[in-house]
Amino acid sequence: MPLIDRKLFRETLLTEFRLAWRTLRDAHSREHFYSFGLYTAPGAEYLMVTSSTEEGLSAVTEKYVASEGGDRILTRASLRWSPCDSPLHKEGESLLPKSELLRTRGPDPYDDAVEADEAIALVFDVSVNVLQQLDSENIFGGDLERSKLVLGIWMGDQSDEDRIAYASCLNPSSIVQQFSKELAEGYDAFTRLSQQKRR
Repeated sequence: MPLIDRKLFRETLLTEFRLAWRTLRDAHSREHFYSFGLYTAPGAEYLMVTSSTEEGLSAVTEKYVASEGGDRILTRASLRWSPCDSPLHKEGESLLPKSELLRTRGPDPYDDAVEADEAIALVFDVSVNVLQQLDSENIFGGDLERSKLVLGIWMGDQSDEDRIAYASCLNPSSIVQQFSKELAEGYDAFTRLSQQKRR
Protein backbone atom coordinates (compact mmCIF):
# COMPACT_ATOMS: atom_id res chain seq x y z
CA MET A 1 0.00 0.00 0.00
CA PRO A 2 1.54 3.38 -1.03
CA LEU A 3 2.22 5.74 1.86
CA ILE A 4 2.30 9.53 1.92
CA ASP A 5 5.74 11.08 2.17
CA ARG A 6 5.20 13.44 5.10
CA LYS A 7 8.05 15.82 4.24
CA LEU A 8 7.04 16.10 0.59
CA PHE A 9 3.39 16.53 1.46
CA ARG A 10 4.18 19.25 3.99
CA GLU A 11 6.45 21.18 1.61
CA THR A 12 3.86 20.92 -1.17
CA LEU A 13 0.94 21.97 1.00
CA LEU A 14 2.91 24.87 2.47
CA THR A 15 3.75 26.18 -0.99
CA GLU A 16 0.22 25.76 -2.30
CA PHE A 17 -1.47 27.29 0.74
CA ARG A 18 0.84 30.31 0.60
CA LEU A 19 0.07 30.81 -3.09
CA ALA A 20 -3.66 30.19 -2.53
CA TRP A 21 -3.89 32.97 0.05
CA ARG A 22 -2.09 35.41 -2.24
CA THR A 23 -4.23 34.38 -5.21
CA LEU A 24 -7.49 34.90 -3.34
CA ARG A 25 -6.31 38.17 -1.79
CA ASP A 26 -5.25 39.53 -5.18
CA ALA A 27 -8.56 38.49 -6.74
CA HIS A 28 -10.54 40.13 -3.92
CA SER A 29 -8.23 42.94 -2.88
CA ARG A 30 -11.06 45.28 -1.88
CA GLU A 31 -12.82 42.71 0.27
CA HIS A 32 -12.43 41.94 3.96
CA PHE A 33 -11.56 38.31 4.66
CA TYR A 34 -12.89 36.67 7.81
CA SER A 35 -12.06 33.00 7.17
CA PHE A 36 -9.42 30.93 5.41
CA GLY A 37 -8.37 27.30 5.61
CA LEU A 38 -8.62 23.74 4.40
CA TYR A 39 -11.92 22.25 3.28
CA THR A 40 -12.06 18.48 3.17
CA ALA A 41 -13.98 15.44 4.41
CA PRO A 42 -13.49 13.23 7.49
CA GLY A 43 -11.40 10.82 5.44
CA ALA A 44 -9.49 13.63 3.71
CA GLU A 45 -10.62 12.16 0.37
CA TYR A 46 -10.17 15.55 -1.29
CA LEU A 47 -8.38 18.77 -0.39
CA MET A 48 -9.33 22.32 -1.29
CA VAL A 49 -9.15 25.84 0.07
CA THR A 50 -12.14 27.68 1.45
CA SER A 51 -12.41 31.33 2.42
CA SER A 52 -15.04 33.97 3.13
CA THR A 53 -15.27 37.74 2.98
CA GLU A 54 -17.75 40.17 4.50
CA GLU A 55 -18.67 41.37 1.03
CA GLY A 56 -19.25 37.82 -0.20
CA LEU A 57 -21.44 37.17 2.83
CA SER A 58 -23.48 40.27 2.05
CA ALA A 59 -23.97 39.11 -1.54
CA VAL A 60 -25.10 35.61 -0.62
CA THR A 61 -27.37 37.00 2.10
CA GLU A 62 -29.16 39.18 -0.44
CA LYS A 63 -29.46 36.20 -2.77
CA TYR A 64 -31.11 34.06 -0.09
CA VAL A 65 -33.43 36.82 1.08
CA ALA A 66 -34.51 37.52 -2.51
CA SER A 67 -35.28 33.86 -3.23
CA GLU A 68 -36.57 32.64 0.13
CA GLY A 69 -37.53 35.72 2.10
CA GLY A 70 -36.80 35.91 5.79
CA ASP A 71 -35.09 38.36 8.07
CA ARG A 72 -31.88 39.76 6.57
CA ILE A 73 -29.98 39.91 9.87
CA LEU A 74 -30.89 36.35 10.81
CA THR A 75 -30.08 35.11 7.32
CA ARG A 76 -26.64 36.72 7.43
CA ALA A 77 -25.90 35.22 10.84
CA SER A 78 -27.03 31.76 9.72
CA LEU A 79 -24.83 31.86 6.60
CA ARG A 80 -21.70 33.34 8.18
CA TRP A 81 -20.10 30.01 9.04
CA SER A 82 -21.46 27.97 6.15
CA PRO A 83 -18.28 27.66 4.01
CA CYS A 84 -20.03 26.17 0.98
CA ASP A 85 -22.29 29.22 0.74
CA SER A 86 -19.33 31.58 0.42
CA PRO A 87 -18.99 32.94 -3.14
CA LEU A 88 -15.23 32.35 -2.81
CA HIS A 89 -15.61 28.68 -1.88
CA LYS A 90 -15.70 27.43 -5.48
CA GLU A 91 -12.53 29.41 -6.27
CA GLY A 92 -10.67 27.23 -3.79
CA GLU A 93 -11.47 23.92 -5.50
CA SER A 94 -8.37 23.97 -7.72
CA LEU A 95 -5.82 25.65 -5.44
CA LEU A 96 -4.24 22.53 -3.91
CA PRO A 97 -3.74 20.28 -6.96
CA LYS A 98 -0.33 18.81 -6.09
CA SER A 99 -1.22 18.27 -2.44
CA GLU A 100 -4.45 16.56 -3.40
CA LEU A 101 -2.63 14.32 -5.88
CA LEU A 102 -0.19 13.23 -3.17
CA ARG A 103 -3.14 12.46 -0.91
CA THR A 104 -5.13 10.50 -3.49
CA ARG A 105 -2.06 8.43 -4.38
CA GLY A 106 -1.81 7.41 -0.73
CA PRO A 107 -3.91 4.85 1.17
CA ASP A 108 -7.61 4.59 0.43
CA PRO A 109 -9.39 6.24 3.39
CA TYR A 110 -12.11 3.61 3.19
CA ASP A 111 -9.70 0.72 3.69
CA ASP A 112 -9.90 -0.94 7.08
CA ALA A 113 -6.17 -0.63 7.60
CA VAL A 114 -3.73 1.07 9.93
CA GLU A 115 -2.08 2.76 6.94
CA ALA A 116 -5.36 4.41 5.95
CA ASP A 117 -5.91 5.77 9.46
CA GLU A 118 -2.34 7.04 9.61
CA ALA A 119 -2.69 8.79 6.25
CA ILE A 120 -5.85 10.60 7.36
CA ALA A 121 -4.20 11.66 10.62
CA LEU A 122 -1.13 12.84 8.70
CA VAL A 123 -3.20 15.08 6.40
CA PHE A 124 -4.97 16.82 9.28
CA ASP A 125 -1.83 17.14 11.39
CA VAL A 126 0.24 18.58 8.54
CA SER A 127 -2.57 20.94 7.53
CA VAL A 128 -2.71 22.43 11.02
CA ASN A 129 1.09 22.67 11.12
CA VAL A 130 1.27 24.41 7.76
CA LEU A 131 -1.38 26.99 8.66
CA GLN A 132 0.43 27.63 11.94
CA GLN A 133 3.69 28.24 10.09
CA LEU A 134 2.09 30.61 7.60
CA ASP A 135 0.52 32.50 10.48
CA SER A 136 3.90 32.76 12.20
CA GLU A 137 5.23 34.31 8.97
CA ASN A 138 2.51 36.99 9.28
CA ILE A 139 1.25 36.41 5.75
CA PHE A 140 -2.32 36.92 6.99
CA GLY A 141 -1.67 40.57 7.79
CA GLY A 142 -0.95 42.80 10.75
CA ASP A 143 -2.64 42.70 14.13
CA LEU A 144 -5.88 44.41 13.08
CA GLU A 145 -6.34 42.38 9.90
CA ARG A 146 -5.39 39.12 11.61
CA SER A 147 -7.78 39.78 14.51
CA LYS A 148 -10.69 39.57 12.06
CA LEU A 149 -9.59 36.32 10.39
CA VAL A 150 -10.41 32.79 11.55
CA LEU A 151 -8.07 30.08 10.30
CA GLY A 152 -9.68 26.67 10.29
CA ILE A 153 -10.09 23.13 9.05
CA TRP A 154 -13.59 22.79 7.65
CA MET A 155 -15.68 19.79 6.65
CA GLY A 156 -19.20 19.44 5.33
CA ASP A 157 -20.51 17.28 8.15
CA GLN A 158 -18.71 18.80 11.12
CA SER A 159 -19.78 19.56 14.66
CA ASP A 160 -19.28 22.99 16.16
CA GLU A 161 -17.11 21.34 18.80
CA ASP A 162 -14.81 20.04 16.08
CA ARG A 163 -14.68 23.44 14.38
CA ILE A 164 -13.80 25.12 17.66
CA ALA A 165 -11.13 22.52 18.42
CA TYR A 166 -9.35 23.24 15.13
CA ALA A 167 -9.82 26.99 15.56
CA SER A 168 -8.25 26.75 19.00
CA CYS A 169 -5.09 25.25 17.46
CA LEU A 170 -4.83 27.96 14.83
CA ASN A 171 -5.99 31.24 16.37
CA PRO A 172 -5.52 33.46 19.43
CA SER A 173 -8.04 32.85 22.20
CA SER A 174 -9.84 36.15 21.56
CA ILE A 175 -10.60 35.04 18.00
CA VAL A 176 -11.74 31.61 19.17
CA GLN A 177 -14.12 33.17 21.70
CA GLN A 178 -15.67 35.40 19.04
CA PHE A 179 -15.88 32.47 16.62
CA SER A 180 -17.64 30.32 19.23
CA LYS A 181 -20.11 33.15 19.88
CA GLU A 182 -20.85 33.54 16.18
CA LEU A 183 -21.37 29.78 15.74
CA ALA A 184 -23.97 29.86 18.53
CA GLU A 185 -25.61 32.93 17.01
CA GLY A 186 -25.69 31.23 13.62
CA TYR A 187 -27.42 28.16 15.01
CA ASP A 188 -29.95 30.33 16.83
CA ALA A 189 -30.57 32.38 13.68
CA PHE A 190 -31.08 29.23 11.59
CA THR A 191 -33.57 27.88 14.15
CA ARG A 192 -35.52 31.13 14.23
CA LEU A 193 -35.62 31.34 10.43
CA SER A 194 -36.88 27.76 10.22
CA GLN A 195 -39.62 28.56 12.72
CA GLN A 196 -40.64 31.66 10.76
CA LYS A 197 -40.93 29.65 7.53
CA ARG A 198 -43.19 27.07 9.18
CA ARG A 199 -45.71 29.71 10.21
